[in-house]
Amino acid sequence: MNAAPTHKKRRRRLVLAVVIVVVLATAGYTVNYAYEQAKCGPLGCETIDSPMIQQAQVVTSQGKGYCQFAQGYPTSDTSWETVCSVYVNGGNTGTISLTVTNQGSAVSRGLSGGSLVDFWAYSSLPNYINFTAVPTCAYTSSTPPLNGAATCNIPYSSTQTFQFTFTVSQSYGSSADRELASVTIVMDQTCCFL
Repeated sequence: MNAAPTHKKRRRRLVLAVVIVVVLATAGYTVNYAYEQAKCGPLGCETIDSPMIQQAQVVTSQGKGYCQFAQGYPTSDTSWETVCSVYVNGGNTGTISLTVTNQGSAVSRGLSGGSLVDFWAYSSLPNYINFTAVPTCAYTSSTPPLNGAATCNIPYSSTQTFQFTFTVSQSYGSSADRELASVTIVMDQTCCFL
């Protein structure tokens, strides 16, 4: 008769232990998630200097094009955009070079770390202008997913250059009259860290 109550006690202890482990794991995950969201979300980055597009230049097989961007003025708190005008003919190639700077007061305040960014590259002629080489943190077929895995690190007090190479499909045709198109690159800050 003593075996049955002992078996029940063991079973209760086992169930209680499992419940405690599940509660602790859930609490740990919740705390970590909240911490990461505060650290990497836009609210966590508001007081941290953000990277910005310092310079944008496009060179095609028909010469230099023109890139327009608002230097120092992002399209939102965490997003920057540059639009490059290019003359295209079938078979043309081109490269857009973006110089991105992450500067400001973060280092002077004793902070280290930086920001993670991703890029979205698209054109006004998506059926004819194809990107053949982009940074590992760039998307060309759809908007980048929020906090996607493919990001590039830009440390504080640093400058980096990112290149986007594209080709115009031969099926676009060619003519003596060069036709104008646009290539747009959006840079999003996905996270900041100290």
